[in-house]
Amino acid sequence: MKPDIIIPVPLHRIKHRERGYNQSEFIAQGIALVIGKPVVLNAVRRKRYTQTQTKLNHEERRQNMKDAFEVDRRASSQLKGKNCLLVDDIITTGATMNSCARRILAAGATSIIAASAALAK
Repeated sequence: MKPDIIIPVPLHRIKHRERGYNQSEFIAQGIALVIGKPVVLNAVRRKRYTQTQTKLNHEERRQNMKDAFEVDRRASSQLKGKNCLLVDDIITTGATMNSCARRILAAGATSIIAASAALAK
């Protein structure tokens, strides 16, 4: 299945302001150059600030990401019926991807393809 659109996993606005960039967005832009599909920014937002996942176990990560994302109502039409490539910098347990993907699917996307630059053990 080929994606119709590319969606980077968003950072919370505070984290984005601290860091100055979203690494997932940079990765998504690079993928877009290769496959020729549009990157959809701001379709999904991280609605609450979450602690870093690095020192949490699987269940703690899942709870940390629970209800952390929401789809912008205006972006729902961009997602409806689309195969979405969801891009993050790293996948460890999949909690972030899962939480974000659930919201995108609930907004009417047909499918989610998960991609990351790294996979942690």
